[in-house]
Amino acid sequence: MKWYGAALLALVAACEPPGEFPDPSHQAVVTGVVTDSIDHPLAGIWTDIPSSARGAVVQTDHLGRFTLIARRDIGTGPDTMTAWVRAAQANLPPAQVIKDSVQVLLHFRPTSEDPVIVATAIRLPVAAP
Repeated sequence: MKWYGAALLALVAACEPPGEFPDPSHQAVVTGVVTDSIDHPLAGIWTDIPSSARGAVVQTDHLGRFTLIARRDIGTGPDTMTAWVRAAQANLPPAQVIKDSVQVLLHFRPTSEDPVIVATAIRLPVAAP
C-alpha cells in the first residue's frame, strides 16, 4: 500500500461517524382527496410534494383521502412556499402511469405550533374500476 493509501485510511478511521440530522424546525400540512373522472374517490393512489420541502409519499385511503406533511428548516426565510401536490396511479395496463397535480401555498409553522392545513382535490383522468 502506498503512503497516501495508509494516510487516507488513518484519516477515515479518525473521523467520527456522522450524527443524525436534526428534525426540521417547521412543517406544513396538506390534506386532500383524489377522485376519478366522475368524482368517485380512488384508493391506493400515490401522493407527494415533489419540491424542496422534505415531505413524505403516502397512498390514499379507501375514501381517496391523503395527508401530506412537508418539513423544512426556515431560519430567516419566508414561511410560505408554493408547491405542487402530485397524485399518480401506476401499474395500469399497458404499464402506463396516470398522474396529475395541483399547486398549493404551503404555510410553514414551527413544529411546536398547530399547523395550518391546506385542503385540495386532485382529479385523475381514469375511469373507476
